[in-house]
Amino acid sequence: MTRGSAAICIVGLRGSGKTTATQALSRHGFHAISAGAKNTELALREGCPMDTQSLQNFGLRLIEERGADYFASILAAEAEGYPRVVFEGVRVPEVVACLKKKFSNMTVVLLTASPEKRRGRLIQRGSDPSLDRHPIEAYSGVYSALANVTIVNDGNLADFQKDVLSLVALE
Repeated sequence: MTRGSAAICIVGLRGSGKTTATQALSRHGFHAISAGAKNTELALREGCPMDTQSLQNFGLRLIEERGADYFASILAAEAEGYPRVVFEGVRVPEVVACLKKKFSNMTVVLLTASPEKRRGRLIQRGSDPSLDRHPIEAYSGVYSALANVTIVNDGNLADFQKDVLSLVALE
């Protein structure tokens, strides 16, 4: 990243719109970095099973054993050479805090949506809503404190995308 660059970190529960927000920003010049994809890549290297629970456990164990800054540094390295990046799906608040230290201009965006909306979106995309118990839920207050902006995603897609794109004006 260079001086005058922009970094956005999108956090939220499953079905809150993280991927949709990231895609909208990507269409406007942001390089997308998925924490989940990076976690999966690291897990594959270590021979971890690829089921959801094993991947979640791997990511938590990785941070517990090597520290939040370790994973934040891996994500930050992916941002090298890009003037505008969006980090999507960072699940552990300590990693978000480390990224904020690495990118002083970072905007942390907390996406929220009603349980009914999230459940409907999960069902629509073929995900099992009963799996909607992730450690991120325990951190909701911490994420609120880390977030610069909260976007409620209970409306239509066009309005949500407009809200997300208004973030670019925060730079």
